[in-house]
Amino acid sequence: MRKSFLSENIQFLRWCLHPTNNVPAGALKINWPELLAFAKKQTIVGIYWQGIQRLGDISNKPSEDDVMDWMGNYTKIVRRNVKTDEAIEKLTKFMIDNGIVFFIFKGQTIASYYPTPEMRTSGDVDFYVFKKDWARAKSLLGREVSMTDDHSGQHWEFTKDGIPFEMHYHTAVFASGNKQRYWDELIENYFNEVLDHIEINGVEVPTLPPTLNAIYLFVHIYHHFLKEGIALRQFIDWMMFFEAKHDEIVVSELTAKLERLGLLRAFKAFGAILTEILGMDKNFFPYSLTDNDKRYVNKILAIVLRYGNFGKYGRKERQGGWIHSMETGLRSIRHVTQFFWLSPSENFLILPKLISNSLKKNIATD
Repeated sequence: MRKSFLSENIQFLRWCLHPTNNVPAGALKINWPELLAFAKKQTIVGIYWQGIQRLGDISNKPSEDDVMDWMGNYTKIVRRNVKTDEAIEKLTKFMIDNGIVFFIFKGQTIASYYPTPEMRTSGDVDFYVFKKDWARAKSLLGREVSMTDDHSGQHWEFTKDGIPFEMHYHTAVFASGNKQRYWDELIENYFNEVLDHIEINGVEVPTLPPTLNAIYLFVHIYHHFLKEGIALRQFIDWMMFFEAKHDEIVVSELTAKLERLGLLRAFKAFGAILTEILGMDKNFFPYSLTDNDKRYVNKILAIVLRYGNFGKYGRKERQGGWIHSMETGLRSIRHVTQFFWLSPSENFLILPKLISNSLKKNIATD
């Protein structure tokens, strides 16, 4: 791989996200099949494809075969998004009809903030059911689908019409018991009257309010990053959210909650990826970033680029099991050690928690 390959990809990605009149010079050197492989690794094929269609007449245009490859992959993303939106529409109507208080978070609710929602690669549907309705929701859904505990300490899983769902009793798992209780109380306090809503297929879908969503999207990135790895897609989700909702975030409330969770320093360090790498307007981020905040950018980016979507790449052991878990554990140790001072109180406790969860999961599947 050429030394400039990654920088060319990032330059072009910035332009795809925030197009200007001038196509970046690096686009003249891009190898389009290599870029497609990179885009798949980072689950951002749709974003690049939107940019490719705007290239105009340049000397390094993709060949017809390249275009067919990109179009084929993009078409799959669009079709998957249609199915996922339909699944969310049905779930929302089901929950409302049965008087179950819930909200859907990340995923398709964030896609609505993209300039073209179908460009985002969809995943599973994550939804949280409030404690008062949990048992009834599980019972009612259990009549429709087969539900299984994934032993992550967060959710139960099921598949409906080919779309995977995760029904959460925790939106995030913290190593610290105090932080876990605080976070769970925050979530439980957001009933229907204060939830935000996103329209999907003409249905008002409840989701997290902006200030808490800003924290959650970061926590999702940070926890996966420390455990195994995360893709550029999740950072772009966070960026799209800020670009759409920055003026609805209450910064004083945001700061108080991040400080209580011990995550303010990490929030700023990871936020620097949005402004320094992805090209987000600095005014959209809730804080002015210092050189100290930005000093982790290259280290974070190197891990994101190496391990890709949820850390699935750069592995010796690709299949699940004890060896796979050990490899993940060693990676977690490196990441927690390298970024320890971004959230020391949580990171001090996180490794024993990760090891415990891994043991439980492997014992359950043996």
